[in-house]
Amino acid sequence: MTILPRIAARTLTAMFLATALHTMGCAGQSGGGAAAGATPSPPPSASSRKVQLIGGSEFLSLDAATELKEDSGMLHGSGGIVAGLPLGKTESANHFAFTVELEPGGSLKLMTNALMKDGVFSQGFEIEFRRSTDVALPALQVTARASGREADVSARFAQLNATRGFQIQVDVHNDHAGDSHIVAWTGPFTTTPPAWNSETHEGTSPGRGYGDRWGFVLNQARIHWAKLDTPKFQHGDDEPDDHDHNH
Repeated sequence: MTILPRIAARTLTAMFLATALHTMGCAGQSGGGAAAGATPSPPPSASSRKVQLIGGSEFLSLDAATELKEDSGMLHGSGGIVAGLPLGKTESANHFAFTVELEPGGSLKLMTNALMKDGVFSQGFEIEFRRSTDVALPALQVTARASGREADVSARFAQLNATRGFQIQVDVHNDHAGDSHIVAWTGPFTTTPPAWNSETHEGTSPGRGYGDRWGFVLNQARIHWAKLDTPKFQHGDDEPDDHDHNH
């Protein structure tokens, strides 16, 4: 007569342990997501996975079902990534350098000084590089977007050949009272004059960013490396400054 109560007790104990383990597992997953986004801005997604790029820069994919793939230290495909470390503050000046290849019809968006909500960039400064679907056309379409406005700056990058990989180095000075000041080079900033200076080429900076996040949105694109650095352009000079500076 005592066997059934013992069996029942053991069953209840097993059920309690299974429930506890399940609860701990869920809590562990939530804790991992929170740790990955332990930055001044909210995390992009609790299910984000880490992606390592050449140059040692660590990014998080914005979608767990991303079509991005790693290959020999490069990242290619389609999808969005956000840098693991934010810029520090919205009103900041930063230098972004990257090398990219675009497939026909492909594009790459550099997203800077943006907010993150539900794994989506918003209210930032965006520069999009887009290749034509015509494989023979070498021209790039380059568009800057911010504050609900956009500017076509393709003419500033006419020397680039979209059928080959190209390097971009760009300062985004988002610490101005008005629109962001953009200075971009299509070669080494130490030896190449800026291809685009939004203060010299008036009307080419459409606005400013309102966040501290940065990253990329790829569409049939390949990034060879990406790096965040201190700004290279010294205000008041016509040439870039290879020393750190603050405004």
